[in-house]
Amino acid sequence: MKKALMILLSLALTLTLAACGGDGGGKAPAENSNARELTEASASQPTTDGISIDEIVGIYEATLKSDWPEGPREQATEIKLVKRDGQLEFDKGLFIILKKMPFDYDKNTSTAICVYEHPDGTTTTETFVFTKENEGIRISGTSTCTAGTVFFDGYKVD
Repeated sequence: MKKALMILLSLALTLTLAACGGDGGGKAPAENSNARELTEASASQPTTDGISIDEIVGIYEATLKSDWPEGPREQATEIKLVKRDGQLEFDKGLFIILKKMPFDYDKNTSTAICVYEHPDGTTTTETFVFTKENEGIRISGTSTCTAGTVFFDGYKVD
């Protein structure tokens, strides 16, 4: 058992050194040709920190996927988010005027949650996370009710 563990650790060390260029990491980061690429890549890493409602408001092209019992579905759709009375809401046309359904939005995590009750007493919970990616905003999340869950994933287009 010890012998197998030693072989495994030796293999892991060998692979790690090979991934680092096999020279023991002797170059300073500024001399390493990959250093600039790593710096550029980390500068464009997705972030959810502090995205304001004003940045989120707009139109998103998204793909919806469901896991409903009658069969999974996938479709492309357009989602429009608006700011009303300082709160984030879906723009659902006349429906939104008749029944307000604002999201509780946490700017620190860029997460929006809305829980609403249907006339039959069932509830739907919508949770969305907004992420800055490549100078754009991505929306991902779920809408969960008794029928199942719909998964959202898309990007802001306006």
